[in-house]
Amino acid sequence: KTANHLTDALIYVRGGHHTNLYRAQSVEVLDASPASPAVRLKTGTAYVLDREGTDDNGQNYDNFDIALKPFVPSAESRHKSASPAELARSADPGDAAELQWRESRGLTTVLMVLLAIPFSRIKPRQGR
Repeated sequence: KTANHLTDALIYVRGGHHTNLYRAQSVEVLDASPASPAVRLKTGTAYVLDREGTDDNGQNYDNFDIALKPFVPSAESRHKSASPAELARSADPGDAAELQWRESRGLTTVLMVLLAIPFSRIKPRQGR
């Protein structure tokens, strides 16, 4: 298999009032650039789902070219995908918050375990 070929794919595209679902047995990537991605779907089904009513429809196709929306990473996804070293070097408050969140998970786990020990000694359905 080549790098520009996918099998058994599901593509979800959310638009203004509709959601488009494309189910394809085979997909050929025509343009892999993040600025203007495009694919050719081979042998599958396309569905247009109306989120505000009942105007849904589906159709089968053999070859169907679609241009996908460019991927624009949000600030939140950038924070979550950054390594701890990158977050520590950054001056961005969002990066500092993400680093603090990650570091606090270990301490929170230890505190919850220490809190659970006294509760484990209490018999079920019994007060203090």
